[in-house]
Amino acid sequence: MTIHEPMTAFTDLVVALWTWCITYRIARVASCWAQRAWAFSIAMVGVSALTGGLFHALSSAHPLAAPLWSVAMIAAGLSSGSLVVGSARGALPRRWARVATVVVAAEVVVYLIRLPGHAPIEYAVAQYGRAMLALVCLESYAWLALGSRAAPWFLAGFLAALVAAGAQKSGLAPHPGFNQNDLAHLIQLVVMGLFFLGAARLRERDEDSSATEARSEPGGVQRDR
Repeated sequence: MTIHEPMTAFTDLVVALWTWCITYRIARVASCWAQRAWAFSIAMVGVSALTGGLFHALSSAHPLAAPLWSVAMIAAGLSSGSLVVGSARGALPRRWARVATVVVAAEVVVYLIRLPGHAPIEYAVAQYGRAMLALVCLESYAWLALGSRAAPWFLAGFLAALVAAGAQKSGLAPHPGFNQNDLAHLIQLVVMGLFFLGAARLRERDEDSSATEARSEPGGVQRDR
């Protein structure tokens, strides 16, 4: 069998393995739903990378090509929604975090319902862009207003994601066998690493408030944030 885009398929596989390692690490230390939402988001990046890599390895006429692409697009949408939920639970009071979760769930449902049979990559990119905008707003607030230790890492991940998007859009191919998609995949490894560092430090806002109150009470047990 001929592998049509071997380097793209390989770098997608590397991204998938890296994200699943990260997911495992987060799941081991997760103490709140915000962290679990981020773990799910990163795991879905891995699913999208794996199925996208298999798609690139096959001919577009292959009978599995269309189903693989659909799975990649579905996973990308779920990942985008879940990262917003995770950041909302870290930045907003519980009541508003629940409202945000409902809004995001509805938006993801609309995304999935409107998903074309063979959607262009721009469809998922638009969804991801909206999620990144929400992430910047939530994490900037968490950092500036709440002093979140996780927020700087998430914002650094966002900046790295911009670099990855720019590399992909630029058409820059450092080598005939290494195109702009492959370069973007390598940068995505950095993005996922930064998101991992943020998720590992993430706490829900109400959880942090409770810890602060406990420290202020006589005999309260201090807890790292």
